[in-house]
Amino acid sequence: MLSTLVLLAVPTPCALQAAGSDAAPQGLVEIPAGRVQLGLKQSEAEELINEHPNSAAQIGAQVGNHRPSLERFWIAPTEVTNEMYLRFVEDTGAMPPASWVQLDRDQRLAIIEELKKDDPAAKLDANTLGLWWEDNWQSGEYKWEVPPAEATMPVGYISHEDARAYCKWAGLRLPTEEEWVRAARGDEAEQHYPMGEFDAALVAHEATKPRDLAYKPLPVSALNNASPFGLYDMSGNLWEWTDSRFQPLPKFKAFSVKTEKAGKVDVAPAFDGAAFVIKGGSYMNPGYVCNVTVRPGLRGQFRAPILGFRVASSGVPGRDFAAYCLDEISGSMVGGMPSTVLDLDKVIAVQKHRIVAASELESRRAEPQKPLPASKLPNNYAVFDRADALAVVPMRELGVKKGRLARTIEDEGPIAVATLFSTVALESANVLPGSYVLMYAAPQDAKTLLELGITLSEEDTPKNWKPKKLKEGEVSIREIWPNVEGLALQINTPYMLVVDKDRTAVGAIALPREPREERIKTANSSITFNLDKDFVDFQVAVPASGARDAFIFNLPLRPRDANGTMMTPGDWNEGPYAVIEKKKD
Repeated sequence: MLSTLVLLAVPTPCALQAAGSDAAPQGLVEIPAGRVQLGLKQSEAEELINEHPNSAAQIGAQVGNHRPSLERFWIAPTEVTNEMYLRFVEDTGAMPPASWVQLDRDQRLAIIEELKKDDPAAKLDANTLGLWWEDNWQSGEYKWEVPPAEATMPVGYISHEDARAYCKWAGLRLPTEEEWVRAARGDEAEQHYPMGEFDAALVAHEATKPRDLAYKPLPVSALNNASPFGLYDMSGNLWEWTDSRFQPLPKFKAFSVKTEKAGKVDVAPAFDGAAFVIKGGSYMNPGYVCNVTVRPGLRGQFRAPILGFRVASSGVPGRDFAAYCLDEISGSMVGGMPSTVLDLDKVIAVQKHRIVAASELESRRAEPQKPLPASKLPNNYAVFDRADALAVVPMRELGVKKGRLARTIEDEGPIAVATLFSTVALESANVLPGSYVLMYAAPQDAKTLLELGITLSEEDTPKNWKPKKLKEGEVSIREIWPNVEGLALQINTPYMLVVDKDRTAVGAIALPREPREERIKTANSSITFNLDKDFVDFQVAVPASGARDAFIFNLPLRPRDANGTMMTPGDWNEGPYAVIEKKKD
């Protein structure tokens, strides 16, 4: 017993770091911390607008000359390919891209006839196909597939929503605009193209050389166009989504340009905070649009054959997955915007990234049809599989002063402590995978639990108990608590309620002790696999109001895999944790 206590009290000496706990998963390139140059000087933009006055708004949106500092991150060496996205579609049942649909001549003619009922001039071009497919992909009438010759082509027809769904499934995220530009430029602040100077033979655009490659998407990394960090196709091929909103760069001001072709041109881009920046240009654009600085904005639901993406990672276990789950949390339950009141930088998590074996992919690939060149896949190219994550994100502050936690709960009901994001079920709370708010409920007596609708044993139920009659203006305890009916709660026991977006407690985790209070300087969050007692202890430190003290909560979780087996350290490959070994008989 003494050794167990020592392990709990001093976890560092016995901590076992999971493989890859300080690195992103296989398939990504590390980009070191550094500054990045964004945007153009106004004088540079004026020269371009004079040459291309019809693109004045797009060029003007690049003005700002911003140089932020970035922490290190990881990003994929190529755009997401058809074979990569196929794995996601097969696993989740998501909509296949329109480019995968297989239509014979009779089907195409029938679709065109149907479209002409609304528009006599309708044609089944690439954009119309995308819109039609959105309405018909679930009908079961049409076949889709990824031909082996197109396995390593970049996947198109991807919306921002599609890209985020893929990233969440893979435990990754989209890059920000700043990250994308740093990955493309490296440390060359003024470099306008990833490969240095523009070369029509290295960019898949409207005038690729040789000419039989023009206006065509090309297999990823088929051209020798690597960025300084070894990333391919960051100029041309497909536009790539970022997670940055389409807003002005710092120091931008509307301006006018006197052009030789169009006279005076007012430059006032239509910035849109609801849109997202896309980068890199495409096979349908001229070379100057494939410049690193170009930054159009599109609404997230938009799909087109020229829209794709590449994935990135913060390298922090569980952080990217949790960030993409925040929109599933009700702000009213955590007292504000989740992205503001929750501290993603303090996430504690274990995560499992998976990669598809190369041997499994080879049988589903073939050489592309001529004249397309073959992919020269980089060594760090990988096809991702579904990731698992178990992450807890604490509140930035409880809004409760030291010594006032129990009194606050008595007056206001259970208090939000953190959020739980999980891809696996939790046996201890009988909770399915999902996103939840963790609300602490202090020990309650029998009468309070009965008022909440909890059924107690005959032994714990007070004799002659009757529901409390409320006085005029008095608030029922059920109005300040989440709905806990149906839970098996015990008297005088502290619980962490697992609450869904409908404010219903879908589970309750009995805590081994009431939260303790510590000075903020010594309060730490941690994860310990207690193999002797068959649970994972998530210790969560949450600052009290004033940030001098913190409350420490210990959550005994029992994650289960798809077969119902308790998950052990070997089931995760990211996340620092300690291990308490099983006692010998």
